[in-house]
Amino acid sequence: MYAMHKYWAKKAYNVINTFIENFTDKGDIVLDPFAGCGVTACEALKLKRKAIAIDLNPIATFITRMTAIPVNLLEFKKTFEKISHAVKDKINSLYVTECPKCNTKAIITHTIWKGPSPQKIRFWCPYCKADSWKAPAHIDIEKIKEIEKIEVPHWYPKQTLIWNTRVNVDESMSVPDLFSKRNLIALSILYNEIQKIPEEQKDIKNLMKFVFTSALPQTSKMVFVIKRRGKVEGKRKNKQPEVGSWVAGYWIPSEHFEINVWRCFLNRYKRVLKGKKESNEGIGYHYKEAENFDDLLRNSSIYILTQSATNLHNIPDESVDYVFTDPPHGDRLPYLELSIMWNSWLGFNSDFDNEIVISNSPLRKKTIEDYRNRMYKAFMEIYRVLKPNKYMSVTFNSRHAEVLYALLTPCAEAGFELVNVLPLQASAPSVMQDTRLGALRGDLIITFWKPIVRRSYDRLSKNDFEILVKKTVEEVMSKRGITMNQILREIIMVLLENRVLLSKEETFKILRKYFVIEEENGRLKRIERR
Repeated sequence: MYAMHKYWAKKAYNVINTFIENFTDKGDIVLDPFAGCGVTACEALKLKRKAIAIDLNPIATFITRMTAIPVNLLEFKKTFEKISHAVKDKINSLYVTECPKCNTKAIITHTIWKGPSPQKIRFWCPYCKADSWKAPAHIDIEKIKEIEKIEVPHWYPKQTLIWNTRVNVDESMSVPDLFSKRNLIALSILYNEIQKIPEEQKDIKNLMKFVFTSALPQTSKMVFVIKRRGKVEGKRKNKQPEVGSWVAGYWIPSEHFEINVWRCFLNRYKRVLKGKKESNEGIGYHYKEAENFDDLLRNSSIYILTQSATNLHNIPDESVDYVFTDPPHGDRLPYLELSIMWNSWLGFNSDFDNEIVISNSPLRKKTIEDYRNRMYKAFMEIYRVLKPNKYMSVTFNSRHAEVLYALLTPCAEAGFELVNVLPLQASAPSVMQDTRLGALRGDLIITFWKPIVRRSYDRLSKNDFEILVKKTVEEVMSKRGITMNQILREIIMVLLENRVLLSKEETFKILRKYFVIEEENGRLKRIERR
């Protein structure tokens, strides 16, 4: 069910399930203040816990709700058939070509573009059942020219993307630039039809919008062409190009696919139908959405909020039993920027000012200092709402040790105490097993405890601090293939274990004082004592 809609940094649901089961009992309240696509909330519901899912990104809370909410699948199928009857032929008329085998009308399913020119067309013929590739004919070129002159018949978003070269956005780029004119016309026709679904069918209408946004990436110009897959003994098993996908950022490859919009929508509908069968079975009518926290306590099971984690005013003090969350990992993913395509089609407004992120955009003042300050406010709020003697598990992945400092320092300052660090794997080990050295090479799950009485972190003397850092480095410096960032991450964990408040600057001074360090291509070439 988590494959219904793309979202970034999805964590293994079985791991999350294991953590929730170990740290909570049935009926307990599980909070995820950075909910993303709602895996934590859904797994909590499966285990008959109550869930609070909070995210600043409106598409994230929309995906969470659509993944968990029970739907009448028969009504969903009937609504799809109505949409199909109304717009399928109209959309497919934009993709008409001529079948070279029987010289009748065929439907283009895929077009490969190189720059401004179509290079190759895949078609399906309803008469001779041919499903094959061909070079664009004169009729295809003329069809494209005609389409370029047509006005987009219905509403579509014209929102400007946020200038950020790191995610391949130029200064003047906008949402329509992500789509071919033909696909933009088709999308406007399809979305207009979805909007006609009456409000009495609100859940079905939203689920159809969910199918629509799920299909958007594959209808865009960001789908790259795969040519080298399937090589065996130097020969390709399949010489035909294969369809790539939208990975991240708004990169439009010079050679890319244009995929028939109806085909994309149909494929995503089938995937959502399958996912909702699983969701109905796993969660079903245990899903009862709360209007407020009191409602959650009385007779509801999930509370979904689109707001910042820095202000959890909707949640009372010491009312949450467990927190499992995957906060933003510095500059790894600027979620709101990457979600503009989805949010703009759904008419959602994004609160860019309050996002916790490090962004390379020259239009945003999202520095590591801003990230750290906002993360501190968030963890102070999480500490406030968590019950004493309860736990919080935080997942983390970043190549940069300074981002880990910026994330974990606020945890310590808020009052949390480190319990253990585990590697995030496809399957979960015992939650009490500490395998920190292995974990520091990839994703981490860092578990903290909220003490019954808050204790302050220590400020070691300069000499004791030096001894602790030096000892830690000497223990790991001989480990083969270790990077400087992994050494720094290990130091951070040791400091937290010893209840020492972190000091990035002092740590670097000690490293330079006692060790000669050489790096090459991100790998530690040499580290030795001075």
